Amino acid sequence: MLLANSLMRVHRKFSTRLGLDVQTWITRSDPGAERLLQGLASAGIAAICTPAVKIATLDPFELMLVGPGGRRALAQEELEGLLPDVIVVVSQHAAKRFKKYGLSAPEVPLLAIGAATAGVLGAGVLVAREASSEGLLAEPILKKVGLVWLVAGRDGRETITDQLIQRGARVVKILLYERQAAKLPTLLPDEGDIIEIGSSFGLRVIHSQWPEARVGRGRITLIVPSSRVADEARLLGFAGVEIAASASVGDMVATIAAKIKGG
Repeated sequence: MLLANSLMRVHRKFSTRLGLDVQTWITRSDPGAERLLQGLASAGIAAICTPAVKIATLDPFELMLVGPGGRRALAQEELEGLLPDVIVVVSQHAAKRFKKYGLSAPEVPLLAIGAATAGVLGAGVLVAREASSEGLLAEPILKKVGLVWLVAGRDGRETITDQLIQRGARVVKILLYERQAAKLPTLLPDEGDIIEIGSSFGLRVIHSQWPEARVGRGRITLIVPSSRVADEARLLGFAGVEIAASASVGDMVATIAAKIKGG
């Protein structure tokens, strides 16, 4: 049964299942949650949206210069004197705020982690073939660079920074937002339900706020975006874990649809 967008938004209030046999729970933050809901609806899959993560803009944003010799905080006026070889943008949230703050470096290539992030940035953006930190690092443009602007959120993974430093680069971390745990509803998934997980942070929120007795013993299936998040989920005690090809809407819809069909 297809759900209209208005009905999807009603579901966000979580007071009831509205008489529907909903078995898929979306926990990523907007705007990705809305797109995933629409993708699932197009595939005939009803879903409840229960974002586990809130995104808060950092104002003022934070700057950090990281290199082989260590790291130090930067003043915003110092950014103009640090022209990069490439600008790496690791999420839609980062892209949106990068544009909001009017940050730019003329004629410097932009590399986005995925198509959705590239869509926020506009035309002419390079897109990683694999939507992950590892996928970004595999791109030829990052094989040999001197200075990189890394546009991201606070307290994210250090994989990209660490690897670039090992390659001899310096990294200006432009931290534009932070993730915060959202308050999940008291309405809990039932046996056989599917929970979509968009990130490690979201996974930890789910684990801490929904009793493990309900979601940690194979009664619930987690759909996660990578083997790394799957490993974290299993370490936290989740037994029913399946891995989508990526965090993209298309890959998540395909994996969820296959799970529902296969039972």
